Amino acid sequence: MKPFAKSFKVSDRPVGEGAPVFVIADIGSNHDGSLAKAKKLVDAAAKAGASAVKFQSYTAEGLINPVFAPQAFEVFKKIATPSEWLPELAAHAAGKGLVFLDTPFDEEQLEAMERAKAPAFKIASGDLTNLPFIELIASRKKPVFLSVGCADMADVARAVDAVRGAGNTRLVLLQCVANYPAAWEDANVAVLDTLRAAFGCPVGYSDHSPGALVPLLAVARGACAIEKHITFDRFLPGPDHAFAMEAPEFASMAKQIRAASAAMGDGVKILLPGERDIAPLARRGLYAARHIPRGAVISRDMVAALRPAKGLEPAALPKILGRKARRNIARHEPLSWDCF
Repeated sequence: MKPFAKSFKVSDRPVGEGAPVFVIADIGSNHDGSLAKAKKLVDAAAKAGASAVKFQSYTAEGLINPVFAPQAFEVFKKIATPSEWLPELAAHAAGKGLVFLDTPFDEEQLEAMERAKAPAFKIASGDLTNLPFIELIASRKKPVFLSVGCADMADVARAVDAVRGAGNTRLVLLQCVANYPAAWEDANVAVLDTLRAAFGCPVGYSDHSPGALVPLLAVARGACAIEKHITFDRFLPGPDHAFAMEAPEFASMAKQIRAASAAMGDGVKILLPGERDIAPLARRGLYAARHIPRGAVISRDMVAALRPAKGLEPAALPKILGRKARRNIARHEPLSWDCF
């Protein structure tokens, strides 16, 4: 089987190795049943600097058993994103320069996403063990973002094999902690290295912890994608508001992510253009520590390493000790080979 792609495009956005961090504003159910509010959250995500917006498509009947989880059934019935909204939301997101994403929770919602021409699929942590559904989604041959919360490495491996078995080579694994909110001490950002090494695909982080700390640490650890919920008010009722970022916070996080990504650099150590004028002032050169008469044998106390870096470099010191001065050398004169 082919290896997973190190980078690929989602719509017109590059994702993966060498690409800008793909910042996903997860609106989820925070539209509170209002299409107008959903569009306003898309607008806020665009203004905040997100790369993409994401919704979640399900019906309570297709997701929850009302006999065993009646309260959850009633909650999800109220906050579902109607599938007929998806084409309009996709068009609205495109008009704002955003990639439109959605998490389908059943085959009917998957088909609704296809009709809305979603360029990629997001699979929630709760479906990590729903291997037939993962295979079905992956078989559409669109990029897949797969959250790996509430799982161990064996669970992840089976899900990855399902994607690979469907012939899909465009996968991003998103480390996730399936607590709402998640505690910082549970974040395990270092597992990004483990996932990357084990499966050879790009990795990212779907975060439910407070603030921007975990997303920024994830970027520093090589995350190519960050997903975070967005809302207008964390104190609104509904399951996704309390742990979401309010729009101004999301904007601040996105700005910090871009800065952190830029600060990571390419790993090649060079003298930067902006340092070229500073280097001679910050480095040292060899100078006469006192007047040195012609013919004197150079000893250590005759030489000082001082700023700026004129004359010989300090590394030349062992090579000039024991030599004779060819001429009188004034105190503080830069030393050069023609002095000896």
